Amino acid sequence: DTPSIPPALKNTKLGFIAYSKGKRATYYMQIFPDAHKKMRIRGESDEDFRKKFTAERSRQFDICEATENLMNVKVPSLSERYRIYTDENYSVKPKDGRILNHAIEEHTRLLKKVEEKLEQVKNHDIALFNSKGSKLKEGNEFQHAFNTSQIQSLEKLKTTVNKNKGTLENKLSDFKQIFKGIHYIFISQAKKKKKKTLKRQTKESNNALIKIWPGFIRNVL
Repeated sequence: DTPSIPPALKNTKLGFIAYSKGKRATYYMQIFPDAHKKMRIRGESDEDFRKKFTAERSRQFDICEATENLMNVKVPSLSERYRIYTDENYSVKPKDGRILNHAIEEHTRLLKKVEEKLEQVKNHDIALFNSKGSKLKEGNEFQHAFNTSQIQSLEKLKTTVNKNKGTLENKLSDFKQIFKGIHYIFISQAKKKKKKTLKRQTKESNNALIKIWPGFIRNVL
């Protein structure tokens, strides 16, 4: 819910939105009072604060949307799709090789997205501290609190995806060990069958030519 905004802050010069409709504008006004309290530096002009706040509220909303999409849609969807294969008790089957490879590729791509977002937030947070990295610069408490919360959420997502990816890689390793011999036997049998078929087809072709041209073998030789 949108918090009650003090009359003193109901000023568009500070970034106040009189009629906040829609998800983005509602979020902006939800964080507005706390942002003004923690971000505004003593002596800072309304205009300077507004510029700083409008940039920060947009950054936070975009990150929230990305994190929520990863947390509520992409990670759960991928986990559910390959749930049977990430079960520790699942025994691999001959048809699982291609499925496991594809599952690992999908988890690798998703992990990259999580790591990129995590790195983005971490890099922003580092810039909030002084050159020694030991103390927050004035007016950065609000941004740091948000970053800390997002980093924790993204780290959990990273752990989840990494765990599932590791399980799938172990299953693929099991698959290769169990079915490697069967694979080679199948390939060997296929080659023998192909060679036998080719030999039979060649013989049939030669016999047909002999009927048409009795001197075929003599002329070829």
